[in-house]
Amino acid sequence: MTTAQLHAQEYKETQRKYMAMAKVNRRCDVTRKMAVDMALLNRRYSREWAAIN
Repeated sequence: MTTAQLHAQEYKETQRKYMAMAKVNRRCDVTRKMAVDMALLNRRYSREWAAIN
């Protein structure tokens, strides 16, 4: 795998982790919003790295 593919894969895994955290933290709006924001940021980074290939 190329470096760009590795970065894209890592960001996708991190996005899944943050979305799982958001599902667990449904009661605390601030924590949930932060986890969703981080997941969206990681999705954007993943797409950028995938586009480099």
